[in-house]
Amino acid sequence: PPEPSVDRLAARWAAEIAEGLAIAHAAGILHRDVKPSNVFIRSDWRAVLLDFGIATRGADLTAAGTVLGTP
Repeated sequence: PPEPSVDRLAARWAAEIAEGLAIAHAAGILHRDVKPSNVFIRSDWRAVLLDFGIATRGADLTAAGTVLGTP
Protein backbone atom coordinates (compact mmCIF):
# COMPACT_ATOMS: atom_id res chain seq x y z
CA PRO A 1 0.00 0.00 0.00
CA PRO A 2 1.13 3.57 -0.59
CA GLU A 3 2.57 5.54 2.31
CA PRO A 4 -0.01 7.74 4.06
CA SER A 5 0.22 11.48 3.47
CA VAL A 6 1.51 13.77 6.20
CA ASP A 7 -2.02 15.14 6.62
CA ARG A 8 -3.45 11.65 7.16
CA LEU A 9 -0.68 10.75 9.60
CA ALA A 10 -1.23 13.96 11.59
CA ALA A 11 -4.98 13.33 11.73
CA ARG A 12 -4.46 9.72 12.83
CA TRP A 13 -1.93 10.77 15.48
CA ALA A 14 -4.33 13.40 16.83
CA ALA A 15 -7.08 10.77 17.04
CA GLU A 16 -4.77 8.30 18.81
CA ILE A 17 -3.66 10.93 21.33
CA ALA A 18 -7.29 11.95 21.93
CA GLU A 19 -8.24 8.31 22.42
CA GLY A 20 -5.45 7.87 24.98
CA LEU A 21 -6.59 10.98 26.85
CA ALA A 22 -10.21 9.77 26.79
CA ILE A 23 -9.17 6.44 28.31
CA ALA A 24 -7.16 8.21 31.02
CA HIS A 25 -10.03 10.63 31.73
CA ALA A 26 -12.49 7.75 31.99
CA ALA A 27 -10.22 6.33 34.71
CA GLY A 28 -10.23 9.71 36.48
CA ILE A 29 -6.68 10.67 35.43
CA LEU A 30 -5.76 14.12 34.10
CA HIS A 31 -2.45 14.19 32.18
CA ARG A 32 -1.76 17.95 32.71
CA ASP A 33 1.31 18.11 30.43
CA VAL A 34 0.20 17.30 26.88
CA LYS A 35 2.78 18.65 24.41
CA PRO A 36 4.63 17.37 21.35
CA SER A 37 7.65 16.17 23.32
CA ASN A 38 5.36 13.88 25.36
CA VAL A 39 4.19 12.05 22.25
CA PHE A 40 6.22 9.15 20.87
CA ILE A 41 5.78 7.83 17.33
CA ARG A 42 6.41 4.09 17.26
CA SER A 43 8.13 2.26 14.41
CA ASP A 44 4.67 1.20 13.15
CA TRP A 45 3.72 4.93 12.90
CA ARG A 46 1.30 4.86 15.85
CA ALA A 47 1.30 7.68 18.40
CA VAL A 48 1.70 7.01 22.12
CA LEU A 49 1.17 9.60 24.86
CA LEU A 50 4.01 9.54 27.41
CA ASP A 51 5.03 11.15 30.69
CA PHE A 52 2.16 11.00 33.16
CA GLY A 53 4.60 12.26 35.82
CA ILE A 54 2.46 15.20 36.93
CA ALA A 55 -0.89 13.55 36.23
CA THR A 56 -3.54 13.79 38.91
CA ARG A 57 -6.69 11.92 39.82
CA GLY A 58 -10.05 13.62 39.99
CA ALA A 59 -10.37 17.24 41.03
CA ASP A 60 -6.94 17.54 42.69
CA LEU A 61 -5.98 20.55 40.57
CA THR A 62 -2.90 22.76 40.77
CA ALA A 63 -3.23 25.78 43.06
CA ALA A 64 -3.30 29.23 41.47
CA GLY A 65 0.19 30.63 40.94
CA THR A 66 1.82 27.18 40.95
CA VAL A 67 3.79 25.96 37.92
CA LEU A 68 4.09 22.27 37.06
CA GLY A 69 5.54 20.65 33.97
CA THR A 70 7.35 22.61 31.32
CA PRO A 71 6.43 26.31 31.26
